[in-house]
Amino acid sequence: MIKWTLIVLSVLALTALVVHVWGSRLPREHVAESARMIAASPDAVASWIFDVERHPEWRKVARVDVVERAPGAIRYREHGPHGVIAFHLRETEPGRAYESTIDDPTLPFGGRWLIAVAPSAEGARVVIREEGFVKPPVFRFLTRYVFGHAATIDAYLDALAARARAG
Repeated sequence: MIKWTLIVLSVLALTALVVHVWGSRLPREHVAESARMIAASPDAVASWIFDVERHPEWRKVARVDVVERAPGAIRYREHGPHGVIAFHLRETEPGRAYESTIDDPTLPFGGRWLIAVAPSAEGARVVIREEGFVKPPVFRFLTRYVFGHAATIDAYLDALAARARAG
């Protein structure tokens, strides 16, 4: 029994070491992009994006606390599945383009989303480009090979599409 325990622990330790070394060789920065057709007007989609207080109604977010509001910009804290994350969302082109940055340098990840909302025959085409970084090598490995860099973008776009279907 002890022999098998040592074998299992050795395999786990070796796996952790390989993941760490492999992750440390991956670039800290990454770019990911995804797009979705949303069956709603561009104005409706833009309002859903910018109305962060109502995100818990259509996204997997427990609560949003607004910290500061200015014309075309909002700072807020999102209480979600990955803990509390501070964001700064600003309109770069009213109703059509946004930049959302993670506003907490202490997190093991960060970066920005560039969000574009354009009219289309089906309603609106939303494109999100992530320019991000991941500090810990193990997380770099996991985001690259297990979860994918676009996983959070795709979840957001899926929730936005579901919001449009709900009316």
